[in-house]
Amino acid sequence: MRLPFLMILLALAACEDEVEEACTDGEARCDGDVLQECIDEGWEDLDDCAVDGLVCHEEMGHCMDPDATTGG
Repeated sequence: MRLPFLMILLALAACEDEVEEACTDGEARCDGDVLQECIDEGWEDLDDCAVDGLVCHEEMGHCMDPDATTGG
């Protein structure tokens, strides 16, 4: 009897995550060092900045040299 109840709770939790992830197309954000862009109202990974020794800069919406962010 508990299994259907648990399945409903899991389904509702999954829907809640989707609502939190909603975004506006073209918007950029960083998930750690991964640059993401909103495409079709969902977040898509564009570039793993760390692979090239860069950091993700959310305000600028691109990967950049870590020295450029500190002025050094």
